[in-house]
Amino acid sequence: MKNLTRLLNQEINNLNVYACNGTCSKCGNCCTNYLPITKKEVSKIKEYVTKNNIKPENRKIGNDIKMQCPFLNQKTKRCNIYEARPFVCRNFLCSHKDWQKRRSLYMQRADYNGMNKKGETGSVYSMDELIYNNLEFFFYSVQDFCNMIGGMTKENFEEVIKLFKREEILKYIKYKFEEEN
Repeated sequence: MKNLTRLLNQEINNLNVYACNGTCSKCGNCCTNYLPITKKEVSKIKEYVTKNNIKPENRKIGNDIKMQCPFLNQKTKRCNIYEARPFVCRNFLCSHKDWQKRRSLYMQRADYNGMNKKGETGSVYSMDELIYNNLEFFFYSVQDFCNMIGGMTKENFEEVIKLFKREEILKYIKYKFEEEN
């Protein structure tokens, strides 16, 4: 589990600077499917996408799956929910000299994909799941983490789900597994 926790922390802290001369390059590389976000922001986004009939962007290209935000327009690299975007998106700049300090602020105020003051991560949810109740991209992430630690086995799957603090999924999957046998 320590190895997996280290991998998760690397993913969280793996931030490249894509800014040009200190300003946002508008490349979309920082737009992740796993934003630190509050319940209030989720409600605001749900209301906005319903009112404006916004569907998630397609992020599957052949066998390649992009783990970007479902609201990042793949052609224009612009945000489809710009007016309702969450705090982290309104305030983030990858080249900011205090980005780690600012990241802590974003993470500590979040209800989802956050972190407490001790540096312990909370439960992991994709934007697809929070806004559209779609777990597909969450399971792509689980699969990626399983592959990092030796492949998609039942043991690795359970370990990753526990790391993501989503044990309720294991209960459901075990129930479905027992139901099928």
